Amino acid sequence: MSEMTRRAVQAAWEELGRDREYPTPEALEAAIQAEAERLAEMIGDETERLRSMGIAQFRADNQGNFPPYIETVQIGNGQAPRSGVTEL
Repeated sequence: MSEMTRRAVQAAWEELGRDREYPTPEALEAAIQAEAERLAEMIGDETERLRSMGIAQFRADNQGNFPPYIETVQIGNGQAPRSGVTEL
C-alpha cells in the first residue's frame, strides 16, 4: 500500500466524519491502514483486469501478436539464461 492511498483514505474519512467514530488515534490509524490496504488491493486487481483486457484486445486486432512491450520482455527473458543469469 502506498502512502498516497493511506492519505487519501484519511482525508476522505475526515471529510465524511468517519474519523470521529474511533475512540483513540491508534484505533483510527489501524482502521485507516486496513481500509487503505483493502483499497490498494482493489486498485491492483482492477489494474490487472484492465491490462489483461487491453492485451486481449490488441491481440484480437493484430492477428494474435502481443503488444511490442510484451514481446520485448519475452525476448529479454529468453536471453537471460545465455547471459549467465539463472532463472529459478
